[in-house]
Amino acid sequence: EIDIIVTDMQGHDFTGISSAGDALAEHNVKRLVTEVSNDNVASYLDSPNDFCLHWLPHMTSVGYEFEGLLKMLDMEYKGGFVEGYGNEAEASETCQKKLGEDKNDEPKHGLNEFNALWRLKTEKKVPGSNFKDIVEMYHYGTHSSKKPGHEFLKEDYSKCA
Repeated sequence: EIDIIVTDMQGHDFTGISSAGDALAEHNVKRLVTEVSNDNVASYLDSPNDFCLHWLPHMTSVGYEFEGLLKMLDMEYKGGFVEGYGNEAEASETCQKKLGEDKNDEPKHGLNEFNALWRLKTEKKVPGSNFKDIVEMYHYGTHSSKKPGHEFLKEDYSKCA
C-alpha cells in the first residue's frame, strides 16, 4: 500500500506511469501527482504527456479519478485549480472541446506544465471536497501540516551518496 507517488520525469511521466498498466491500482497506490503538459504544448516533443490526449483517458481507464489541475510553479497551491480542470467532469468537458479544436494540430514546443492530482476510485473523497482540503491530501511527509512525515537529517542524506 502506497499513499502517494509524485512524478517529475522530464516529459516522460506518461510513458513511465502508463507502462505500469493496472499495477498501480492493484497495489493500492492511493494518490498520484503527475507532471503533465496541456493545450498541445509540450516541453519535450518526443514523448506523449498531454493531459487531455493521454492522461485523462488512461488514468480513468485504470481506476483513478481526476481531482484537479494545478499550475506547476504554484508550489504553495494558492492559485486554485486551473479553470476548466477542477474535477473529472469539468476536465472531461474541457478536453472534449480542446480535442475537437486541436485534433489535426502537431504539438508545439514550449513550457506549459501542470501537476495533475489523481485519486484511486476506491479511496474516499475528501469530505466537503474544497480546494484546500483536496490539495492537503497530496502533500507528503514533511510538506504537510496534517501528515508529519520523516524528517531527514544531514546523516540521512549522507547515506544516499
